[in-house]
Amino acid sequence: MAQRYDLDRVHLRGASAGGLAVTLAACGVRALDAAEAAHALSEKRGIFDRPTGLAGVWGGVVRDWLDDLLPQDAAARCAGRLKLVVTSVPSMRLRALDCFQTRGELIDACLASAHVPFFLDGRGAARFRGQAYVDGSLYDFLWRNNSDLLEAGGEAFVLDYCHDTQLEFGRLDFLKRLDLDGAKALMAAGADYARRQDEAGVLEKYLGAVKRGKRTTTMSEGGVILPTRSVQTPEAGLAA
Repeated sequence: MAQRYDLDRVHLRGASAGGLAVTLAACGVRALDAAEAAHALSEKRGIFDRPTGLAGVWGGVVRDWLDDLLPQDAAARCAGRLKLVVTSVPSMRLRALDCFQTRGELIDACLASAHVPFFLDGRGAARFRGQAYVDGSLYDFLWRNNSDLLEAGGEAFVLDYCHDTQLEFGRLDFLKRLDLDGAKALMAAGADYARRQDEAGVLEKYLGAVKRGKRTTTMSEGGVILPTRSVQTPEAGLAA
């Protein structure tokens, strides 16, 4: 998608692993670099040799991973165009975090959005600015649907692996260990899915305004999410 569309001009929303993905996209981190860094950290921490795998230590690995990958100006790059969906505790209401004053706060928000209770680091919830949160995809998991915070009233292209009929991957499979070859295979499957969506005209509908090599005088209304500039030049939207 980044090869065919200018994601620097796109508003991004994400929950859980999708929150990590859109944060990396907003900061211009290459997917292959992210996969290789995750594998190196996993080997260093002995993840592949642990009988319990990722349980209890995944949170620390993800924090170090983000700290290694995100540029120093990550908070500035995400300002005004990134929303990370979390589930508030104890109300269990969904909320979107969109104000990150520092790079450290951005990392804290990512970890809150991806916090699987107890599994991630042994704690029931993560904290961001004193408030407790758990995984932002809890709604999606329970109701097998995407929340409106991700769909934005139908104005965002939602990237959900459950939408890919050619991918055999369940909601809980993300908790399993994955070696580098397995990660690359999933990345290739994701790229193939994006190509199929593009060839079907789906990406053009939502992201046509930011297609690379396309000159336009008035941007399309499709895919608008809370534009931060003038109404005449709205930006496209992507949720993961």
